[in-house]
Amino acid sequence: MANLMATNRSLVDTVTTLQAEVKELQEKNRTLQRQVSIGGCDDRPIRVDVQRPAKYNGNRDSR
Repeated sequence: MANLMATNRSLVDTVTTLQAEVKELQEKNRTLQRQVSIGGCDDRPIRVDVQRPAKYNGNRDSR
């Protein structure tokens, strides 16, 4: 019985943590959506810098 209660408590804690994370991500999402909508309707692509792993650094043979 005590084991079940401990498991239940652990699950409740996990769910609570995940709910807080979801709420935080939803807030960030709303902020980003506002920034995009305020950013205007110009069709310029947004530049995104992507860092590639060394394995794909552009050299044909990186061995």
